Order: sequence, then structure tokens, then C-alpha cells
Amino acid sequence: MHDIRNRTPFAAALAPMLDKHGRESAVIAIKGTFAIRNKSQALQPAEAQEAVVIGDVYHGEPDASSLKYEADTHPPKPGTDVSLLGHAYANPTGKNFVDAGLMIGGLSKVVRVFGDRVWFKTMGLWMPSEPRPFQRIPMLFEKAFGGKDFSHENPKKHSEESRNPVGTGYVTKGVDGFREDMPLPNVENPKDLIAGAGDKPAPAGFGLLAAHWLPRRAFAGTYDKAWKDKRF
Repeated sequence: MHDIRNRTPFAAALAPMLDKHGRESAVIAIKGTFAIRNKSQALQPAEAQEAVVIGDVYHGEPDASSLKYEADTHPPKPGTDVSLLGHAYANPTGKNFVDAGLMIGGLSKVVRVFGDRVWFKTMGLWMPSEPRPFQRIPMLFEKAFGGKDFSHENPKKHSEESRNPVGTGYVTKGVDGFREDMPLPNVENPKDLIAGAGDKPAPAGFGLLAAHWLPRRAFAGTYDKAWKDKRF
């Protein structure tokens, strides 16, 4: 059994892994947690260091919630993942929506967070209701456009929004599947807001995309007959 002698102030873990050729290897993951105390000061190691995450952690059940933390043990990555866990707080001006953003160096992203809204029909058209007042709303993909539609009596016609199967507002039939008081997403892209019942914008948020969601799963490849016969 291998052991690690960790002389750093950070968390560390040893994890077995298979590479893309099926070869066994061991990955040492070192994880540092830092505190932002003052924007004019350099980052400082936090007093409590977060443990290395060995397996993916979801906000709830894996098939019914968004990804909270992805495993820290994985093959090398060419870039850096940036995510944000947090809430949007009520607009001090009294408006029932607020823009919330994240900026790191030259990287920035903004979402618009609304109070709860529902669809209602007027003059033959579906319209979103006025946002309700709110104190704070979690910026999760559960609050963004997406979801599943199991309303059809034929299970073969059940479907989901593969870019965000845990979101809200998705219906299989489009406008024909709408009903009174159907909720709208709370979190949207301010440059691609839902304007009509037929709109299906890309889900907006700061969280991590699960590997089985689009577009990530499109990079997983396929298993053809040769793979099954010779490698499986």
C-alpha cells in the first residue's frame, strides 16, 4: 500500500487511475484552499483546507441535481475550471431582478436573476408574469432553463433538455405543452433572455457541467464493434 508524506500545508491524496490506453497509474492530487480577505492583498492559505474530492459531488441525487464539485483526481487538463457557488441577493433599487457577475482577470460572466415568474395566457398569447420580490436565490442550474418532460402518456415521447436536464421551463411540445402557472427560469443570460414561449436559450449559470450533459458528452466518443470485440 502506497503512502504520501505531505510536507505542504495543503490537502493531498493518492488515487489509482486508468489512462486512455487502459494502463494503470497513480495520481497524486494536491489541493490548496485560499481566502480572499482584501482585494489589495495577495491570496492567503485558508485556515481550514478543503479535502481532495475523490468522486463527483452533486447538490442532491446525481440524476436529479446539478454538479457541485467535480472529482479532483483526473488526467491532466490543458486549462483551468472556474465555477462559483453562491446566491444572488435582492436589488437594493427595489427591482425584482438583479445582474450578478464573476470576474477573474480578463475573464468575466454575468447572469440576470429574476424573482419567481410563471407563464399565463392573455389575448391568446403566453406571457411571463412580473417577477415576485425575493431576498436571495441560489445561482444553480436547477434555476436555469432546462428540465425533463414526462407528461406524455407514451414513455417513448418523454424527453429532456440535454444541456441541463435538472433545470426548469422545458417542455417537449413547445408552446403546445404549456399550461397556466408553469414556472420560468430564475437565472438567464441577459443577452439571451426568454422573450416568448417558444424560446429555448442555452442554460445560464456559474456551476460545473456534468459529464453526461451536452456539450460535454459529445466529446466522450463512441464504442463501435471493433472496440467491443477487441478491447472491451
